[in-house]
Amino acid sequence: MSQLMSFFLKKEGLILLCFTLIGYGVALSYELGYAIYFSLDTEFIQIDIKAIYNGIINVSAFFLVSLVFFTVFKQKRTSDAQKAIQVVVYLVLIGVLSSPLIPKIIFTNIITTFLICIGTGVFAFIYYDLANKDEMSLPIIYGAACLFIISMSTVVGISRASMETSFSVFKYNDREYAIIRVYNGNIIGIGVDKEKLSHTEHIFIPSSEVKTMTTRYLNIESKPGLLNYKYEYPEFPKNSIGEKILKEKK
Repeated sequence: MSQLMSFFLKKEGLILLCFTLIGYGVALSYELGYAIYFSLDTEFIQIDIKAIYNGIINVSAFFLVSLVFFTVFKQKRTSDAQKAIQVVVYLVLIGVLSSPLIPKIIFTNIITTFLICIGTGVFAFIYYDLANKDEMSLPIIYGAACLFIISMSTVVGISRASMETSFSVFKYNDREYAIIRVYNGNIIGIGVDKEKLSHTEHIFIPSSEVKTMTTRYLNIESKPGLLNYKYEYPEFPKNSIGEKILKEKK
């Protein structure tokens, strides 16, 4: 098994291929998180160089902070008080680097970071304690770790999408739409109703139909998404059919 691993590590082409596939999977999963949050059709997702860059950078930032938390608890020459101070400093950094500084978003980022930290700890525990550093378990652990990274990339995408509060709005066919994502010149937008994003109306404009447009900026506090979505039911007269239907839905 050791000969097989050493043979694999000597093949730069195989290593580069693995990193390319993981990077592409991370970017795709990250964009999938955006689509889930804004209830977009996943068929609209297209991976370009900008999507790959955004996905890898954002996901790597979460994993880096998670590894930092993980290494804090592995320090043997550090006192518990110093460890606690380090954790507080890293939590403050997460809050400072969160944009905008909203408690719910900061809390979401902290939860995402700890989930990644826990997952990393689980894989380390399996390798060092349950598998006793058995080389035969390495391919399985590496494969499971790759799936974990890709799945957590979707969580990071949802977390980052929840931070979006400022959008560029354009007019198309006498209707205003907020730009959510741009893939290779193709625009994905959500309809704007009374300075809020629509819960149901989406638009996909291919690059061939994109013309010079004038945009304006829109700051939205309430928008569609899994983390803060609220569906407000209308009020019906007492004992009406609408009220009975509403009770059945609840």
